[in-house]
Amino acid sequence: MISGRTNKYEGQDNSYVGNAIDVEDSLKHILSLRLEGVCSIEGISTCMKRFGLKNSSVGFISQYLATVGSQLPSTFSNQENAVQLAVFASDEIFSKHTPILVTVDPVSSVILRIELSDTRKAKDWVNHWQCIEDNGYIAIYLVSDEGTGLTSGHSKGLSDRPFQPDTYHVIAHRLGIWLERLEKNGLPT
Repeated sequence: MISGRTNKYEGQDNSYVGNAIDVEDSLKHILSLRLEGVCSIEGISTCMKRFGLKNSSVGFISQYLATVGSQLPSTFSNQENAVQLAVFASDEIFSKHTPILVTVDPVSSVILRIELSDTRKAKDWVNHWQCIEDNGYIAIYLVSDEGTGLTSGHSKGLSDRPFQPDTYHVIAHRLGIWLERLEKNGLPT
């Protein structure tokens, strides 16, 4: 623990190197490179080594980011008493085949909710959006791909709000249909 700004700093496993000022400087650089520089953990380590900063091992950086991440809430909370209207842009990403449900407000880029889930079925999306609304953000419409869980979830949980397929998936889908038609008719592609 940090006992003074010039004393040695040691974590539980004595993995932190340097005095409190060195550690604080390292932690600021880790967060800055990750959040502002959008660097990978390996990239952060390389930059910190290049700058001569302590605590630049991949293991230290990974452990620190995991600790910081574990202290953050999974749902963005509305600190005002007024209800906030937001566009819900929802999709899933995967970590080793485990779905992570994500909803952002594309206007402000705020991650409204991110959560690990066992499945990505309609009930999961309904509960996901309900948690966001319980925290003071109300969907004015939903933007997402046209996955079965998302569209079914929209029908069950946000049916009174408009649905807009996201542009990327709509264009890719339409181009795929056109390409299939061209190939079917024997036209060169």
